[in-house]
Amino acid sequence: MNKFMQEALKEAEKARLAGDIPVGCVIVKDGEIIARSYNEREAKKAPTAHAECIAIERAAKALHDWRLSDCDLYVNLEPCAMCAGAIINARMRRVYFGAYDGEYGAAGGKIDLFTEFSGVKTCVLGGIMEKECEKTMEDFFLALRQRKEIAEKTEDGYRITAYRDAEVKDGEEAVFSVSCNESSISLCFQKAFLGEIILPMPQSAYVTVKGEKQKAAEGELKIKGNFSNQERINIEFEKN
Repeated sequence: MNKFMQEALKEAEKARLAGDIPVGCVIVKDGEIIARSYNEREAKKAPTAHAECIAIERAAKALHDWRLSDCDLYVNLEPCAMCAGAIINARMRRVYFGAYDGEYGAAGGKIDLFTEFSGVKTCVLGGIMEKECEKTMEDFFLALRQRKEIAEKTEDGYRITAYRDAEVKDGEEAVFSVSCNESSISLCFQKAFLGEIILPMPQSAYVTVKGEKQKAAEGELKIKGNFSNQERINIEFEKN
């Protein structure tokens, strides 16, 4: 039981490194993991991109069946009402979760949808590796409270601000350098960085992050993630 919760915590760490709330999930059938996922709500800008919902879709695809009645789900945080509904509709056999969620939990922490309906057969067990799972969440939100502005660069009126998800010492040096011209801007990290970069978009542009190119509209672009030394973010403004 604990080994599968440890796998869920590994997935949760992926969410944390991407700047999202650290929730991870694995689905097990016959003692083997058939699907794994982590919270991607911020990354996908999708309110339904919770770890459990993503894992359920992947498991159903792997088994070519929406019924997951022979499967068990492991997640480090108590499922919310949306995820509980997905679990119930997938006819899942068992759910094991780590930390209770007294604010949004739907498996006993706040409400209990699994006992609300007479036809639900899913067995739920909470508190698996509870201390480890609670610490994962506590550390994440503590880092957010400690987040400090540590870098800002201005080139021809263009301002970039960085926030690191950790306590910052007074006088700590900027973590990136910036070069720009009329049509593009390049940001190069001078040290490893975990946090958020805020990029003002005076006009639409193509932004390349970790090798992936995406179009960004005019306004403000926020990029959360874990960046290594010498990694770059490139911005190419569209021609008017």
